[in-house]
Formats: sequence, C-alpha cells, structure tokens
Amino acid sequence: MSHYLLDIRWEEKDDKVDVLLKPGSSQGMTALEAGLEAEVFQIVPDEEENSLVLKIWNRDSRPDIRRQYKLLELLHSYSMPVSRPLGWGYDLNGNQVLLTPYDGAPVTRLGAAVVRKLAKMLIDIHKLPVDTEFSDLLPKYDFMSYFYPSIDQHEDIKRLLMPLLERANLNHHSVIHGDFNLGNVLEQEGQYKIIDWTNGQLGDARYDIAWSVIVMRIFAGDRNAAVYRAACLSATAYTDEELELFEAIATLRGLLLSRGSDLLKGKDMMKRVRNIFNENKYLTADVIL
Repeated sequence: MSHYLLDIRWEEKDDKVDVLLKPGSSQGMTALEAGLEAEVFQIVPDEEENSLVLKIWNRDSRPDIRRQYKLLELLHSYSMPVSRPLGWGYDLNGNQVLLTPYDGAPVTRLGAAVVRKLAKMLIDIHKLPVDTEFSDLLPKYDFMSYFYPSIDQHEDIKRLLMPLLERANLNHHSVIHGDFNLGNVLEQEGQYKIIDWTNGQLGDARYDIAWSVIVMRIFAGDRNAAVYRAACLSATAYTDEELELFEAIATLRGLLLSRGSDLLKGKDMMKRVRNIFNENKYLTADVIL
C-alpha cells in the first residue's frame, strides 16, 4: 500500500501528484471512516507536510468521477468552499478514484455561529450562475426516479408523496449538492469544505435546503436545526410554508431510505421522525414508521 498511487492509471492529475509519483517516493495510508459508496484513505507523503485523501469507489455505486472532478474544479474556480481536486483515475481493479487534499474531519462541534455558517455555504452554492459552464457539466434528473428509485414498492409513502410533488412545482434552476449534511462538511482549524458531490446536479434549491434541514433535525437536534432553518429562510425569498412543503417531501425520502437499512436505527431517531410527522401539516401518520 505504500506505493498505491503509482498503481493508479491517472486520467487527469495536478502537478502535485507528479511529485508524489517520483521514483523512490512512498506514502503511508490510513483508512478513514468509509461511506456507503466508497472506501476512503488518508495518505501521508514522506516529504510533504500536508496529507491527502484518496477515495476509492469499490462498491456497487459507480458514479461519474470525471464529472465530479470537473465539478470540483469549476466550484473551486468560483471560490466555493470545496476540496481542490488533485487527480482522478482507475486503480488496478478498475475502480474509480479521486485524490484531494486532507481538509479535516466531519463537523461535530455545533453552535449558532457554525450552523449559520453552514447555511450560508449551501445558499452560496445555490446562487451560482447556472447559465454558464454548470449547465453543460451538470445533469438534470427526473426528481422522482432519482431521489425515490424504489417508491413503487412502498405504496404508503407514494400515496403521501404524489400530491406533495404536484403542489411543489419543482424546477431545475439551481446548482444543488443533493445530500448536504454534517457528514459531508469537513472542518479544519475553523475552515469548512463541502465534500462528496456524487449527487451534484441542476435541481430545486428548496429541496436541497429542506433535505439538509430534516437531516440536521434528526441527527443534530431541533435547536441546531431551527437556527439553521431560520438562517436559510433569511438568506432567501422562500416562505416558511414553502419550505415546510419541501420538508415533508424530504422527510418521506428519508423514511424511504431507512427501510431496509440502519439509517434511522434507534429509538431517539424514530422519535424525532415521528415528531416531524406530527408537526408538519403536509404529513400524516398514515405510514409505517
């Protein structure tokens, strides 16, 4: 594993990677917490002060990493808080890989100032001009098939979801992250970076915000979520009722994803989901929780 980078077939790479590939160079590799789609390693070059992160998509998921690399380049050119892409390619097993700097660990310490900062980061992404290179690079997916791929197997959720989608008047007017949550924001010495752009696309910013609000409420508590939600509303022209509608849509997706997985495992998690159902006027408890 000490020469793993030498075994990668690089499709595109930064000059920094060429330094690491010099004969005689070596790197230490340490496994980081893996996600559902890929393994992640921290790489510490022998002669470098700054370590790197190598993400290897060696599971069922096969996203377009070339597009993610290009997206990171483009976002970085707009001074967005993302990791600078250093290279992408294929390992000896044909798995796609992406190399970036090590930008810290997922956010764990929250407070009002941090939560407001996170809200601003997401809203700034939504303000990017879509009539530029973003429109050529990013796809426009059918909302239902992309975010609810197994909905036909869950009639109770589908029955609630369909009227909400009809009411929502969905659009593709913004660059969205698609899965903005605390696990996808890194912090290092007060600097924050948004990672994992696998779901990056042109979509509806209201859904992107609503999903992040619901995930924060479930995993970080009502207080943090309330501050975050208020910050998102104050920075946009969206109404409270409008966001509540999209929160209902996002909650149903969370419930769908939790079926057959450990996403909402634990009494406290499901209690928070039940509270969301009880408080959101667009939802009813007429589903299996």
